[in-house]
Amino acid sequence: NNSFKYISWDSKLYSIKKVTKLVNFSKKNIIYFDDNISEIKQLNRYLVKKNCMWIKNSYLLYLYTKSIYISNSNKEKNIKRFKDIKSNLARTEITDNYGILNYVKSSNIKIIFSSKKIETKRLIEMSNKTNQFNSNYKRISSKDVNKFSKDKSYKIVTFSVSDKYSDSGIIASLIIKNYNKYDAIIEFTMSCRALGRGLEYIFINLISKKFSIKDMRINYIKTNKNEPFIKFAEKIKLKKDKTNYWINLRKIKKISENYEKYIKVKTN
Repeated sequence: NNSFKYISWDSKLYSIKKVTKLVNFSKKNIIYFDDNISEIKQLNRYLVKKNCMWIKNSYLLYLYTKSIYISNSNKEKNIKRFKDIKSNLARTEITDNYGILNYVKSSNIKIIFSSKKIETKRLIEMSNKTNQFNSNYKRISSKDVNKFSKDKSYKIVTFSVSDKYSDSGIIASLIIKNYNKYDAIIEFTMSCRALGRGLEYIFINLISKKFSIKDMRINYIKTNKNEPFIKFAEKIKLKKDKTNYWINLRKIKKISENYEKYIKVKTN
């Protein structure tokens, strides 16, 4: 109940790369154990060197894993996140072999669009912990949320997603500011476990329709961590400067229309 297995006859390096993509974890968050020093040296070149541990016997493995367990025992457990990562095995198999559209058609996807009932705790958590799909690392606090909530020029939106594999919960958040002539997404975060499903296109299209937005931009900062967000923004841009992407809403709409008829959307 507390782990899942990925079994393969491929090389260790190939398998670790595939698992890294599957769970969408940073390589810094992966610990590798092996009793073969040559395998350790090979994986050192891909993973973080200090996280590759040479286990000479079963007792050492026990000590290592026990210490990891103890060091994490007081941390809040997110069972929903664990189940969702485990379910990515099935999702990835479909998207890799048959494409995103076939995943959408066959998965009974349900989206909850929230702009009034916002879970502040989750919003702040995503802003402060998300790195890969994060537009500009605002790292907001509860004080910021209170400020945005009182200012009518701001809109806070979160998206919850479930499918036949698992309930992902709230996996995306956006903070939007209206500047009269255009709207700017000042922060866009999405959980790494939700990447690869094409949901980011749907989220922006739903927002543009819900709030009748004709000119939308995204404030951004490019770092060595948020490559998934930058790749997405490059695909949907009309143009960009050093701090903003102008979004091609026609392109977003065209892509989303292929998916939306197979998805149930509820707003609150």
